[in-house]
Amino acid sequence: MHPRRALFKKIKDSAAQLVPQTRAIRPPWAVSEGHFQKRCTRCGDCVTGCPRKILHYSTEQDLALRFYPVMLLENNGCDFCSACVTRCQTGALSLTEGRKAQALAVLSGMCVKQYGQYCTNCADACPANAISSAPGSIQIDAARCDGCGECTLACGERAIAMEKRPADLPPSP
Repeated sequence: MHPRRALFKKIKDSAAQLVPQTRAIRPPWAVSEGHFQKRCTRCGDCVTGCPRKILHYSTEQDLALRFYPVMLLENNGCDFCSACVTRCQTGALSLTEGRKAQALAVLSGMCVKQYGQYCTNCADACPANAISSAPGSIQIDAARCDGCGECTLACGERAIAMEKRPADLPPSP
């Protein structure tokens, strides 16, 4: 490889690493993380405009990530009403460029079905039909999960948690 080309590749690769990475879940229809951090001014319009009060300001340790909007699905689920997108004037949230599903349901604990008890609360609550119930377990279809969080609210055992949806996972339908 030509030395100059190697230098530019090194500069490009190091610039890509300058975007601080977060484990926090961004609001629905957030653009890619690098673009999100460039566009979002942390004005809070999306946070105050959310009717379900699931958007909050980040309190991450990394100061570069503080006060960006994040989605917390502990007390309410998201119905994807797009009020946050309507309030966003910077394009950090965009119905055309962004991704609707920013979260993904994952098994995080012991489901009562593993103990032979009957329960279909999470599957019944899932509007995307991403959760199927089988004897002794549940299955979460990551491709169908829209990250609304309703399953976590329905599970009395807290066996399901919401995590940041991996960027390489195809968007939900």
